[in-house]
Amino acid sequence: MFSFDLFSPRAHVERQVRQRYGEQADAVMRELDRYAGSVVADRDRVQKAILKLTDGSFENLKRWVEVALSDYRDVLGPAEYSDASTAAEVQRFNAWKADPTTIVETSFADLDRDSET
Repeated sequence: MFSFDLFSPRAHVERQVRQRYGEQADAVMRELDRYAGSVVADRDRVQKAILKLTDGSFENLKRWVEVALSDYRDVLGPAEYSDASTAAEVQRFNAWKADPTTIVETSFADLDRDSET
């Protein structure tokens, strides 16, 4: 008889790690667990997304964990919307976001001035 734990998201993450990383699995789980998330379901979703993006590379995994720690949405986007058209959009967004010249500072005073005209 099967245990429901076998089908839990956490068990799924652990199985993927064991299959992809073999002897490194424990170190990979420790690295993944650096991203704890605020809700368990979110943690599992983000960790699965990280695994999808790593291509089996421990170095890539560490990089994606850092990205998730900064903003988990930057991991979910490329992982969950990875069809060709969306992947191109994600790349354009990431390039835009990384370019400091695209950020424009606006103060509330500027907004008030614009509404007066």
